[in-house]
Amino acid sequence: MNTEVKRIKKSIQINATKEKVWDVLFTDHYTRIWYAAFGEGSHADTDWEVGSKAIFADGSHSGLIAEVIVNQPNEKLSVEYTGVLNDKTEDYDSDVAK
Repeated sequence: MNTEVKRIKKSIQINATKEKVWDVLFTDHYTRIWYAAFGEGSHADTDWEVGSKAIFADGSHSGLIAEVIVNQPNEKLSVEYTGVLNDKTEDYDSDVAK
């Protein structure tokens, strides 16, 4: 099994202030709009504070579970995925979760 980690970096020029971009990326009203591309009813349940749990769930209460690793407002947000959510049940131990 190949466990090599590959990083993909892409960028795009956005004609907006970094504060406006941050607002769209992390405010519930906006995230529900653009997260819908991943699944109907998708949203983030978190306070975005470092060390906090972040649950990215869809309308069926399934999705991904993460921990907020870095939150530098208007600069950088990093999360580490730690598990999956299946019909409201958190799973950190299955092969899928790992």
